[in-house]
Amino acid sequence: MIYWKFLISLTLIGCSAMVRAELYQPQCPQEIKTTERINEIPKGWETIKGIEHNYWSNISFYSDHPDKMASLKPDFANQKKAKWVFSPQELIYLVCHYNKSSIELTQPLPPKTTQCTLTYNPNLMGDRGFLPEKIECMKQS
Repeated sequence: MIYWKFLISLTLIGCSAMVRAELYQPQCPQEIKTTERINEIPKGWETIKGIEHNYWSNISFYSDHPDKMASLKPDFANQKKAKWVFSPQELIYLVCHYNKSSIELTQPLPPKTTQCTLTYNPNLMGDRGFLPEKIECMKQS
């Protein structure tokens, strides 16, 4: 009986060792150039040129395409880091947010992504809090 328990334990350890994880770093473009335009100028007013360069200011993750509106909260967050944990079966999208712009960029993460950590730059603040420094994600291989 003890032999069978030992054999089952070794088999389980061997199977769990086969599930390996790879580290990768998705990258949001640091800057986007936008053109904002007004549809109708109110009487007595004139427009002046606004901001053209919008810098990366934050990220979010979505379960499935962002048009489905399933935004995911971080499992852990403080002023230095935020961490999200995902099921390897989920299709996760990364959304990049930019300062002074409603334009966002999105793309799916590789299949079997299980977690992502965003590290903030504690020396730089933007309109959404501390600015992101890097994104690191893990996926099953």
